Amino acid sequence: MGVARRILDRQPRPPRHVAWADLWEVYSPVVVLWFALAGFFAIGVFLFGRRIDPFSVRLYLFAVIAVVLIAVMLILRQKRWLETGVAATAQVIAPSDNRGRYRFRVGEREIVTSDNLRAPRTLFVGDRITVLLNPMSQNILLTLGLER
Repeated sequence: MGVARRILDRQPRPPRHVAWADLWEVYSPVVVLWFALAGFFAIGVFLFGRRIDPFSVRLYLFAVIAVVLIAVMLILRQKRWLETGVAATAQVIAPSDNRGRYRFRVGEREIVTSDNLRAPRTLFVGDRITVLLNPMSQNILLTLGLER
């Protein structure tokens, strides 16, 4: 999450301006991979398919458009989080339970992650990480890595 750290270093307080170039830097490998897979799949279908009818072509195009829309929605969500999230330091106060949830102390509050946290490595009690918090609910939106 080097891009997120760079954005926060330049603009510590929300609302932040998040350039599309920054998002492209993060997501370009994934987007290129998705389009490459879609292209290889299309070539395979059209070269080795027994028959190509209009329904199959429409179904394929619908699947490609659906994947593109899902990717755009995920990228826009991350963009909104980067624009509005509040940077904070979270300290682990309880290790991961059997469902992958951690308990953190952020300031005076305790936060329990609602699902598997995308942490840079396994976190231990006492570890400190930089996070982006939802300003309204104070839930963790993104983990930005271990505290420097």
